[in-house]
Amino acid sequence: MYLDRILWSRGKIKILRLLIEVNELNITQIYMKTGINYKNLCNYLNEFIKIGILKEKRIGRMRFFSINKENEEILKFIDFIKKFEEENEIDKILINIIKENPMINMKQIIDKTGLSYKYAYVHLKKLIDKGIVIRKIVYKHKKGRPNFCYILPAAI
Repeated sequence: MYLDRILWSRGKIKILRLLIEVNELNITQIYMKTGINYKNLCNYLNEFIKIGILKEKRIGRMRFFSINKENEEILKFIDFIKKFEEENEIDKILINIIKENPMINMKQIIDKTGLSYKYAYVHLKKLIDKGIVIRKIVYKHKKGRPNFCYILPAAI
């Protein structure tokens, strides 16, 4: 597949995201919603049709474009984009919860988000590794494992 051609162009990704979300649009609607230069837009759409990513339907002089759902590779790519955006959305939700509730613990995060412990842990670990979230030990004067809370660095 021609993923390298797609991934290096923000405009092409904008078009695909829009058509994934809306399903079918004409060229003017795509132009209005993406803001891509009309000539470039026409070139991108023609390229997508040529390599089998999009299908074109003509009604009179109007051209309608939609994702070619018969193409297995593009369906895998769409699933990848949706999963990537969903992952980013969860990270944003976690960051906002920690921002609103400094020194929040895992149980409180799970209660507020409805995520499973493992899923929340994996996302928090990723945010910790990136330096976006800090995991801090909250000491208790009891035996056993210490409790942890999550905070944002002062810069965020």
